[in-house]
Amino acid sequence: MQWIDKEVDKIGAEVAALTHGHPVGWLPAAAHTHIIRKIVQDGLSVERACLDALEKIGRFAPGNEALPELKMKLEMAMDFASKPGYDLTAIHRLGEGKTAPELLAIAVYCSLRYPDDFDRALIASVNHRGASDSSGTLTGNIMGARLGYRNLPSKYTQRIEMQETILEIADDLWQDCSLDSRVSLDPIWERKYVDMVYEG
Repeated sequence: MQWIDKEVDKIGAEVAALTHGHPVGWLPAAAHTHIIRKIVQDGLSVERACLDALEKIGRFAPGNEALPELKMKLEMAMDFASKPGYDLTAIHRLGEGKTAPELLAIAVYCSLRYPDDFDRALIASVNHRGASDSSGTLTGNIMGARLGYRNLPSKYTQRIEMQETILEIADDLWQDCSLDSRVSLDPIWERKYVDMVYEG
């Protein structure tokens, strides 16, 4: 499974590097990808997924200039979330979201602070003076992975445009897309996404 961790982290980094080519942009994206996968696929808690990301991202990108800041911010976020205090104070100590490590740290803090409450985690993640749209997005990703689509408050899911298509693609990615090049593609996946033949 180690190679899957590395491969998925690499994909997360490469996708981010399309628009954020500096390591300070793409390395936190690899960590974020790692956290989401560990929650969804391996069933880890947010905290365990973050600890695993801290350990594995160093192996994925040893000597990367963004690594010390990313590790420091994530460790701070985990520490702050475990102690009493005001969310805004903790978030502003993590930063204003001007860098990707700050944004991920804010999302981790909010997700750990309110692990079973999507609303409170999201509200905390956007009510600060920094890049609240981005921190809210990352928090929503982590909390969505943690709680699952069916457990999200319906006000967030009932009016999603193209909802059926999005859910179908998500299910196909989860069930039918193999990252292992040694395994042939699922015939349903191949028909839909390689041959582009859709059932009417």
